[in-house]
Amino acid sequence: MIKFKVTYPPSANAIWRHKGRGMAYRSPKYMAWLELNAVQFLVKVPHKPIAIPYKLTVLATKPDKRRRDLDNIIKPLQDFLMHAKLVEDDSFCHWIEMKWVDDIDGCELTITEL
Repeated sequence: MIKFKVTYPPSANAIWRHKGRGMAYRSPKYMAWLELNAVQFLVKVPHKPIAIPYKLTVLATKPDKRRRDLDNIIKPLQDFLMHAKLVEDDSFCHWIEMKWVDDIDGCELTITEL
């Protein structure tokens, strides 16, 4: 089991930006969030990426009082797991549990091998 916290991610709606016809790229805001959170695992925590089915549990605190969809943060969080090399591929995620909470800052993720 691996348990850790990350800052609240950008919405899945904010991942991609478009330039011209058919040219898509990841937004600078999204890439900055990935790098900011991934560096702690890439540099400080030696580990081998999980390459078997796993369960992902997410506890998230809303950053403000706006209405938000909980499912809009799952894609950025799964991308983060791959970017930080915590999992080999997010297709190994076979079970997701998510819940809004009020007592943490950002998101708390728990990866449990199945």
